[in-house]
Amino acid sequence: MPRFMKQAAARPAWPWRLGLPLAFLLVFHQGTAWAQPPAGYAFPGQLQGPVFAQEPPPPTAPEFCPPSQGPSRVFAVPFFSRHTPDNAFVEFCGPDQPPFWYFGLGPIALFRQGLGNGVIAVRDPTGADNTTLPPPGQPVLVDYNNLYPQPNLGIRGQLGISNGGSAWEVSGFYVFNRQSSHVATVPSRLDLPFAAFDAPFPFNRFLWLQADQVTLDFENAAGSIEFNHRALVARNLEFLVGLRYFDYMENFSIRTEDNSISAPPGNPADIATYRVATHSHILGPQFGLAYETLLVPIVAIGADTKSTQGVNVNTVRHALERGDGVQGPGSNTTRVQYSSVYELNFYSILVLNEYIRIRAGYQLNWLLFVPEAHAQVNFDPNIANGTVNTTGSIFLHGPFLELQFKF
Repeated sequence: MPRFMKQAAARPAWPWRLGLPLAFLLVFHQGTAWAQPPAGYAFPGQLQGPVFAQEPPPPTAPEFCPPSQGPSRVFAVPFFSRHTPDNAFVEFCGPDQPPFWYFGLGPIALFRQGLGNGVIAVRDPTGADNTTLPPPGQPVLVDYNNLYPQPNLGIRGQLGISNGGSAWEVSGFYVFNRQSSHVATVPSRLDLPFAAFDAPFPFNRFLWLQADQVTLDFENAAGSIEFNHRALVARNLEFLVGLRYFDYMENFSIRTEDNSISAPPGNPADIATYRVATHSHILGPQFGLAYETLLVPIVAIGADTKSTQGVNVNTVRHALERGDGVQGPGSNTTRVQYSSVYELNFYSILVLNEYIRIRAGYQLNWLLFVPEAHAQVNFDPNIANGTVNTTGSIFLHGPFLELQFKF
């Protein structure tokens, strides 16, 4: 055997057998290390995140907002979500409700303030027909404040579409015409200020002295329609901006009857009715605020206030008419002026379910710089347009009830 073969045969075989696998592992380890990308690098399309999430992780919600429920205490005009109970850990999760329509309708009653003080008739000192005016200081038998305007009954409602954080809404009310009267009957003892002036032909000025009966009549009606955009500006607080039209009319009359009771059946020529009618059409931009919050899960309270500054196109009509139909001086005047409307509402809400609620409250309206019918009276019957007074104020107030639906 050659020598080198003897030397090879004499060496043990295990180093070679272990060396080959170790060399293979070394090469494999270096290759995988070279193939690692830099820290933070991702190949296009490489799966990342837990459980192979291919979409970016959802934004983190507030800690206490239930992810599977609607927002809590969000004033979604005019409905809020009741899915999440109120507690100290509820966070404002934002107006994320889907768009919805809402509708409300119900009755309303509005009272007008009294007409104030003002003498219409005094007691005649003699009680006998004569042409002598009563002396000063006679007892007042008929005054403006004897007339108490009756409440006007009507309807109120709204229709709108909301996305939870803002809404477009049409709302309004209308109260129907209501007449109020006061009758004073004191035969031959009622003296009216009309008698202090010469009467227009063919009226007899003395029919206003020692008259038998005086009747005051008052009637009024009001309506409003408004278009508003409502936007959530803070938790449960909204800002309103829109356009409003307010319509208001009233009539006032004084009917005097002479000899109809003391000397029946009387003469139609001894009856005279002085009548004034006013009608205001106010149009202008509107701004306001509304607030609503839950007290308990099914009861909420709220309030809103609105202001309209606009143009008032108003008409004032005067008429003097005798009992037999003869017309005296009269006029029909149209004026354009500035007027304002203010409204304040307080209400409570019973939430029956997510789609139905009942709202009950009290509405207050102020009309400023408007003509009042009784304020136009001029006791000189010859003045066809009466007293021009367009700076009056009218206060309307009363309860309302609405059934509201969300759909």
